Amino acid sequence: MNFLLSRANVGIFSRDDKSSYQWLASHLSSHRCVQTVESVQVSNNGGARFTEGVRRCTFAILYHTKKRGRINITDVTDSLYDEELSQLSSTKGQGNVIVVVDDLEDDDNNGYKDRILLNQPSLQRLVTEVFCFTLEEKMTLTNKYPAPKMMAKLRQIEKMIEERAWGKKRQKIIFLVWIALGIGSLLMIWRLTTNHRFLTTFQTFFRKLQY
Repeated sequence: MNFLLSRANVGIFSRDDKSSYQWLASHLSSHRCVQTVESVQVSNNGGARFTEGVRRCTFAILYHTKKRGRINITDVTDSLYDEELSQLSSTKGQGNVIVVVDDLEDDDNNGYKDRILLNQPSLQRLVTEVFCFTLEEKMTLTNKYPAPKMMAKLRQIEKMIEERAWGKKRQKIIFLVWIALGIGSLLMIWRLTTNHRFLTTFQTFFRKLQY
């Protein structure tokens, strides 16, 4: 039955140290549909390591923090992830790639996301969703009652991962059903053939007795 249990290998890709997004990795690693959470460092001379990280993951998160000073992911001057986003999207598929923008100032109307998508339109083509997290929201994770908006975003990410994992599980179930149907058809043909041979042999034997 373990063959039917399909869980996602999540890769978090970033130019920042993994300590910046440890909060996200720790939260996702406890989810039932997550097998592993791997940190993949993005650098100008780390193409082979990046490609290997893409190969191993089934769901990709590109992480960027505002602490770098700008939200320059793609399409803008000095953008940091043009090539990486294209490779993630073409290899994993748009539906298996999201962007997380972290450490923003408080933003009640979700204006950050709208401005990012307006100024960096390739994101709408390359990734399935952009999630913006503020410093204030993250601080509530250590409290007994985290911010509802924060938890709603995390649940949405978890749901995406779960849907992708179920999609892979569904493919395995369909594959097993086809195998079972194929084996059943072969057994039926074998039985019909065997019964026909037995009947033919019996008829031949009976004719010999008549002579």
